[in-house]
Amino acid sequence: MGEKVTAGKISTYGKSIADIISDYRKQNFVSDQLQEIRLGLEHGIDVAAYADKEYFAVQMRQIRFGLEEGLDVSLYNSKQYDWFQMEEIRLGLKSGVDAAVYANPKYSFEVMRELRRSLEDNIHLEKYAAVGAEMLHELHRALLDKQNIMPYIKQGYVPEQLSEIRRAMRHGCNIDPYLNKLYRGVSIREITEGLERGLDVSIYARTEYSWQQMKEIRIGLENRIDVSVYAKELYSWQQMREIRIGLEKKLDVDSYKSMMYSASDMKKMRVKLEQQQKKYVNFIKGAHNDDIPKDIENFCRKMYQKMFRILVDNDKMKAYAYVGPDAPALSEDKLRQAIAAANVHMGIDDAIVDALVQGSIRDELVVVARGKLPTMGSDGCYEEFVRNTSDRGIKILEDGSADLKEAFMFTKVTEGQKLLVYHGAQKGEEGYNVNGTILAAVEGYEKESITGRGFRLLEDKRTYIAEQDGCAMYDGKTLTVLPLLEVKEDSGVLDDIRFDGSIHILGDVSGRRHIKATGDIVVEGFVENVMLESDGNILLKKGANSATVHLSAGQDVIGIFFENVTINAENIMANYFFKCSLHANRGIFSYGNAGAIAGGNIFAGMIIETANVGNKNGIATQIKMGYDKKDEDLAATDELKEVESQLVILNNAMEQYRKMYPPEIRNSMVMFLKIENAVYTKEMQKKKVLEHIDKLNKDKLECKQAYLKIVGNLYEGTTVTINNALVTCTNMTGVIFKNDTGHMKVSRI
Repeated sequence: MGEKVTAGKISTYGKSIADIISDYRKQNFVSDQLQEIRLGLEHGIDVAAYADKEYFAVQMRQIRFGLEEGLDVSLYNSKQYDWFQMEEIRLGLKSGVDAAVYANPKYSFEVMRELRRSLEDNIHLEKYAAVGAEMLHELHRALLDKQNIMPYIKQGYVPEQLSEIRRAMRHGCNIDPYLNKLYRGVSIREITEGLERGLDVSIYARTEYSWQQMKEIRIGLENRIDVSVYAKELYSWQQMREIRIGLEKKLDVDSYKSMMYSASDMKKMRVKLEQQQKKYVNFIKGAHNDDIPKDIENFCRKMYQKMFRILVDNDKMKAYAYVGPDAPALSEDKLRQAIAAANVHMGIDDAIVDALVQGSIRDELVVVARGKLPTMGSDGCYEEFVRNTSDRGIKILEDGSADLKEAFMFTKVTEGQKLLVYHGAQKGEEGYNVNGTILAAVEGYEKESITGRGFRLLEDKRTYIAEQDGCAMYDGKTLTVLPLLEVKEDSGVLDDIRFDGSIHILGDVSGRRHIKATGDIVVEGFVENVMLESDGNILLKKGANSATVHLSAGQDVIGIFFENVTINAENIMANYFFKCSLHANRGIFSYGNAGAIAGGNIFAGMIIETANVGNKNGIATQIKMGYDKKDEDLAATDELKEVESQLVILNNAMEQYRKMYPPEIRNSMVMFLKIENAVYTKEMQKKKVLEHIDKLNKDKLECKQAYLKIVGNLYEGTTVTINNALVTCTNMTGVIFKNDTGHMKVSRI
């Protein structure tokens, strides 16, 4: 494993830290190394384990960390390890895995990292170490997801391709018929995304297309346009994009689809067509006004009383006739000749013509011809044969409380069952103006194809059917069919359940059991003494009452009532909560005039809305709201400080090499190249940490708007804290609590 570092030669007995550092300085340790020795001395560890000039300061740092954490650093305090390798061994020791499995100088730190992470998931991949870090990562993820990617590895697919193949397998897509080793990973992703929407991916699953071209064709198929217009390999993806957008907006792309036009030229022509189309649509929508234009009316008032005129408005949709009070009688031939001379040929009102000839209309401006506006076509729509989960079937009663008898999270379906039928956009009817010009109908817009999994499209490309027995979730945009486990009754023998799909329990559930689903969990009966864990939603139609009930959902938890229950979710909803421990990332809502949150510890990141809080007996109710990721904040800040500290040390080391060696020498030195690579790696790590901190800051900003709204009674015994502003409440009615620049603001509703 390499030469071990022996104890330092400098005596530290009875000396101050300053004296010890002075001694090391005399031995020509550089400032970064001295800093690591100083920190070790200040933290009370034996710095002799790493006080060696041949160590870079970043190596010293990893040994120091290990000693401070009480680890056996003898496994990695060898000069054969670089600082990244040392860190991976240290992290393995810290997490309790057998780091000796991968503590080998011939393994890169990336390989070490993947082996360590696999061991932390009780997966041994050390026999595959030679395949490299990226392949180890794919093997690790595949084993976690219970996917067999070995056939693809044997066929020669590389990690970036395997990553996308795994994604396709995870989403239930049959990617095999379309795979080709010539595809980049992003190309396989485009095929997968098409399969997820039930598209005919054979149209673009061709090696002649770049992934960007594939994307443009895929998006066109999603939007139900005729992609054959631009699915030609000689078009650049940018040209494809301009033609695609034109087709989606119902433009005449024939005028600019020639390959002689650059994408930039195409865009200019497309934008011009869009402007013309917008003007035309606005004309159609605005040409329903029967008021006589003021300019025509004013003109007629000034006319000689014996005059006769035919006038046409600017949009050519109406023609007017004016016969002065003293004008001579008109023959039908003369009148119709005058109408024709004004270029009016369609929409002529014969009854008005007869009245003018008979002389019953005089000194009056009348519409003698009227055009017909084209009609707007209807947009495409989906006919639904499964329930839309947008409202979840929750019935709100007269008192505002929720009735969950008909509530649902999914629709039970069988293989081959019709789920949706798409009805395409319809074209409206043509119109015309009084000059006889035909006005084109405006076609409706198509809806995007549905995304999801567990379904397939029939050959008509409009009918969606279930690929398996299970449950369907549809929200208007996404359709997912998952396996469904139905449990008919508890009967006291229900074991723990782990199910990849949704679970529907038709009766009560109790008995200290753990039920976990990757989909939703719906319980028809009462819940006692169980832990329910869902990646989706949890719906309890008859509520829960037990201090041993723990509910955890990736999305929402909904029930009639919750008493003495612990809940973690995105949103939590019920008629009332009593002595619960609630943690909602976003909001907590109680239904109805009698809705209440009484007792317990309540947290919500953004919103709490309820009728009542506490009770007349002054039950202790603690409500906290706002930002609760301070630990994550500190961890991210500490990580940033550590990365920046390491960057300083690495950049100092690079500067030393630059001073000591000319470029032609240092650029061929293994250690210099390692340092250079380390700087790049740490810069990338710093970028990710900063992005994470930025997201936390955005969350923090959003949580500043947190509020508690109580439309009914707030009772004494309640404390409210919003972003550290605390108030102990007295009896109040109809109030909203907010943190206003560090102080609690209480407003009346």
